[in-house]
Amino acid sequence: MLCIGLSFLLSKIQFDYIHPLTQQPIQVLNLLTANEMMGLFTSMVKNFVNFPPLGIVIVATLGIGIAEGSGYITTALKKLLSVVPMSAVTPSVIFIGVLAHVASDSAYVILMPVSATFSTKPVSIR
Repeated sequence: MLCIGLSFLLSKIQFDYIHPLTQQPIQVLNLLTANEMMGLFTSMVKNFVNFPPLGIVIVATLGIGIAEGSGYITTALKKLLSVVPMSAVTPSVIFIGVLAHVASDSAYVILMPVSATFSTKPVSIR
């Protein structure tokens, strides 16, 4: 919406820039005109389909959702913390917490009680 609003405002301003190849003046295109709005909505699906990172993001989100729903993330957190020596529990919890933020809210709900079972007092890093 910001881009569309800015295009409306900036289309009213005349700039003195010349396109180096066509030697035509460069103008801002108003995206609020009927033609541009129709073009935006009719090509929206094509733009999303042809955007390469979108497929990876959708598949990764689906995989994280399945892993979280099946309990894989909870089990992985428990396994990661079970092999950590007592002197490294606090740094490991910090490190795993940073990595586990990908799992949305469940990482923090699961990580803190699981890490509390391995350490009864905080371990300071010296």
